[in-house]
Amino acid sequence: MVFLEKKKKKGRIYWYVTERKMVNGVVRRTWQEYLGTAEKIRECVKQSKDLPHIKLKSFQYGKTAALLAVSDELKVKDAG
Repeated sequence: MVFLEKKKKKGRIYWYVTERKMVNGVVRRTWQEYLGTAEKIRECVKQSKDLPHIKLKSFQYGKTAALLAVSDELKVKDAG
């Protein structure tokens, strides 16, 4: 399960995205990514509103399908 976790260090609160899974019958942290302080996160959200809209696509067969789609979009010709 992925969730937000706050940690207090030297009187300041820092935020992390954390994933926990069952490992050998015990819940363990399996992944963690530092996000920063609440102020830093708020500033990033403000700045992201100024960015152009980004369109994301999901491909059923992963990397191969993504590379083929980019190849088609760029009109890359087959070398053979």
